[in-house]
Amino acid sequence: MQNKQTDFYETWKALTHEGNAYFHANAYIQALACYEHARSMLLQYFEEWGTPDDAVAALVVSYLNLADTQQRLGRSHEAADTLCMVHERLVLSIQHPATEPALREAACRHQRETFAALTQFAQAQNQDPRVCPLVEACLARTNVSMQLSLPINGPTSRVH
Repeated sequence: MQNKQTDFYETWKALTHEGNAYFHANAYIQALACYEHARSMLLQYFEEWGTPDDAVAALVVSYLNLADTQQRLGRSHEAADTLCMVHERLVLSIQHPATEPALREAACRHQRETFAALTQFAQAQNQDPRVCPLVEACLARTNVSMQLSLPINGPTSRVH
């Protein structure tokens, strides 16, 4: 079993690194394909990932890389959906009573990253009428308004 975990983790990592190389070379279509494949693999093997913290960290990296690439391709609406999807997934994991404690703790730690990414994204969109309502609705649904005191830096690439 450990060998299988190593295999899909190493494949996910290689796809992510390949996507990063394409991203940094401004080859966003190729980066998008790598990141989508990495995310798909992660979702398929999420329950078998080494530890809950590693699984959630990989989930966040996959979605943030995908959203950054979508944004670079001018697909802001898709990027907003991607960011909302990962943030809501973490918040729901935290709130769901059947979530195992280690997974809940990992989701709690990493949802701060997705919240920061959402708020940075909203600021970078300069009130885009197609994007801002999506982000605002996501934040309202997940009831994270109490976290508005998080330090928000200017928009940057979060590619990992």
